[in-house]
Amino acid sequence: MMREQILRMYQKKERLSLKKKSIFDLKKLEVPFMEAITLKKLKTMLFDDENPIFLLDVRTPQEHYSKRIQGAINIPLDTLPSQISLIKDKPCIVVHCAHGFRAKRAAEFLYETERLNVYFVKGDIELWEQAELPILYEDDFPGTSEEASR
Repeated sequence: MMREQILRMYQKKERLSLKKKSIFDLKKLEVPFMEAITLKKLKTMLFDDENPIFLLDVRTPQEHYSKRIQGAINIPLDTLPSQISLIKDKPCIVVHCAHGFRAKRAAEFLYETERLNVYFVKGDIELWEQAELPILYEDDFPGTSEEASR
């Protein structure tokens, strides 16, 4: 119990100093963290080859299929607890959904139950193109184009 209290105090102190750290310095902390990020920061993280991220889409499979960020892995929020083994070894997880609510819930779950380093994306799906994220649509799935059917 005492160890948990000390850990919480350390985390609170670290959170106060997080504003001074870059987004990539946060991943190096020994204490797990949960942090909200913007679409702009997500774009920066996606193109950083030195600090790879695990991009988790917690929307339904239908939502994911219709419009998705390239490289995102779809694990719907309601199945996340049963599929935790697929992501618990990832050093840095970024969670997104359509509007941010499910992403925040998923991030809270991953942080509180698994003590994982996790970001959740603030922002609406409609803003993805404006942020110039690499977006794929229904027709971009392998096997759905005319060429793939030949």
